[in-house]
Amino acid sequence: MVDTNVFLLIVIGKTEKRLIPAFKRTSTYCEEDYDRLLRVLSGFSRIFVTPNILTEVSNLLGQLTDPKRSDARAVLGVILSSLVEIYVPSASISDSIDFRRFGLTDAGIIALPSDDVLILTDDFALYGKLLANGRQVINFNHLRFRQ
Repeated sequence: MVDTNVFLLIVIGKTEKRLIPAFKRTSTYCEEDYDRLLRVLSGFSRIFVTPNILTEVSNLLGQLTDPKRSDARAVLGVILSSLVEIYVPSASISDSIDFRRFGLTDAGIIALPSDDVLILTDDFALYGKLLANGRQVINFNHLRFRQ
């Protein structure tokens, strides 16, 4: 599973790699990070997301101006057909203590019913929580800054 920021990097990179450092929401990344991410993901047969992640990414793409916004949403539309969505009802997420701390999207990742889904995130707090819960998680920043 890829979280919002990592998935946004995929969409922006596939739209136009030069946008990665120029777009506010991906400006902490560089084109090499996108290439590294693609190499990591090439080792997996499926990419999992939640509907909440997809909604956040779609909304964040709205911060682009046209024609880049339309191009990026077209890329998102193509990518959607290759993803596996895992749905956790929002009402059950909102009952958890994690909802108050992490918000709906990240609490939904924490609440995933399957322990065998590897989660790729750049969010240190989410990474720590998942690790503490015994989940399979990789912090993408650890891959970025590894020598």
